[in-house]
Amino acid sequence: MQQFFYPIFKYFRSMKKIVFAFFTIAFLFSCKNKEEKKLPPPPIVVNEDTVPFYPYTNYLKLEIDSIINNKLPLFKTVRDSTNKPTTTKISVAKFKILTADFLEKDVSNPTYKKNFKETVFRDLTTKSIIMNYSNKNDTMAIKNVDVHLDGRDSRLIRVDMKTIFSKPDGVIVTENYAWTFGKEFQIFRYEESKNGKGNSSTQKITWHK
Repeated sequence: MQQFFYPIFKYFRSMKKIVFAFFTIAFLFSCKNKEEKKLPPPPIVVNEDTVPFYPYTNYLKLEIDSIINNKLPLFKTVRDSTNKPTTTKISVAKFKILTADFLEKDVSNPTYKKNFKETVFRDLTTKSIIMNYSNKNDTMAIKNVDVHLDGRDSRLIRVDMKTIFSKPDGVIVTENYAWTFGKEFQIFRYEESKNGKGNSSTQKITWHK
């Protein structure tokens, strides 16, 4: 009798192993599919626009406020195409209007910053550090800004700006702004009409302690 049931018992024991192995494989396969169906983690967004530009307009504001608060005499010298100078004393209200042209050209403003590239180099001739901000967008009026720092103590010396834009009548206007700290600022303007004729003017504002 034992010899009769032993092959049957052996058979079912083998089948039990096979069934167990089958369900084990099925379970592992199921887990693998679940892992494959998991959504990937969201991408990490990195803000590439994190390099701060030199805050030159902050220093311009400080000097403007100092000039006004100390009630320094303000003088404007104008030169037209004949290069003949005319000097007059101007009011604080007029001074604020002229300085607003400098303050609005702030390339660190997010509206402008994305369109500018910063390049820093040392000028051995003037012993200064120059931070250049060049425009990558041809449609913008602000083309270039140069910030000049003293090479010895990194003191802000001068800020130069350049704009080029077209007037509704087709006249091309080029403006160069130069602010020398503790001394003066100048605005050079050149207008060229469609027929090639040009007209230039220079305004220099000085203050004396």
